[in-house]
Amino acid sequence: TAPRTPAPGAALSPRQINPLPTEASSLRDLLGVYKRHGSSFNEVNVATAWNRLGRSRATDRERADFFRQEEHTLLQLLQHTERVTPRLEARLIANACYGIA
Repeated sequence: TAPRTPAPGAALSPRQINPLPTEASSLRDLLGVYKRHGSSFNEVNVATAWNRLGRSRATDRERADFFRQEEHTLLQLLQHTERVTPRLEARLIANACYGIA
């Protein structure tokens, strides 16, 4: 199932955002959450997004193709990660590193 979609243009709090990456049924849905709500992502949301990217059931080829297609959005997520890194607790760092690896 696709993640819950809030009303268009509705700003969500980081707490409201956090279940959305977990509910995403595909890599595309997951990055769609970032595309729609990335400006409101906090450090927990960023770590959750990376963790879910790492847990994807996509094959290596599907993942490589997807990452190539979504390079710009992944770069934005990486830059966002760099901005929130000073606020990351150890658990969040581990979650993000798992996904990035």
